[in-house]
Amino acid sequence: MMCCVQKAAAQESENKSAWSIKLQAGMTLATLAGDDADGVENKLSWDVGAEAEYRINPRLGLSIGLMYTNTGCKETDNKRSYQFDPWADLNQEHNYITVYNDRYTFQYLSFPVMANIYIVKGLALKLGVQLMVKTGANLKSHYTGNFKDGPDAEYKFYDEDQKHGLRKSIDSPDIAIPLGLSYEWKNVFLDARYHFGLESVIKESDTRNRYLSVNLGYRFQL
Repeated sequence: MMCCVQKAAAQESENKSAWSIKLQAGMTLATLAGDDADGVENKLSWDVGAEAEYRINPRLGLSIGLMYTNTGCKETDNKRSYQFDPWADLNQEHNYITVYNDRYTFQYLSFPVMANIYIVKGLALKLGVQLMVKTGANLKSHYTGNFKDGPDAEYKFYDEDQKHGLRKSIDSPDIAIPLGLSYEWKNVFLDARYHFGLESVIKESDTRNRYLSVNLGYRFQL
């Protein structure tokens, strides 16, 4: 009887494909590191994507993925004021703009290549390398104050967010080293990784990506 059970289990294992597809989405908590990253804070964002994993044996799997990733940072303690209208009356107390609460967003297509070491059933240690190709970048700041658009125009009060493109200011591609853990139960998994960027993000500066990703996903066995 026991021999029959073992034989059936072995046959099921042989018929099971070593390949699987993992769909996932979640949150990122990102910042910048480096000599030119003083004063920056963590910024919450999101990512989404998929990975294909090949299980070499019960203890080791190799995966390659495609993720749409948002990183960046924010600066809240950086308020500055400008008096720049060419028609300004310099004695006009209200002719100014104050800018603050900068939020930087960098968007990438990321290609992680990971080694997944299964310590116990469902729990994996993850280590790899990730190529990150820039798809976009922007800076959103809050503007408040008064200025006019012409010598005969009325002063207008502004209190709004404004977004500016930064695509040409961002270096690409970036290389990152992801380290993390994942836990899986009945094909549902939770994956957490910390990414250490190796290349400068902003041109002519020492600024490198650092971000944590926490994703929830589902594995489809092929």
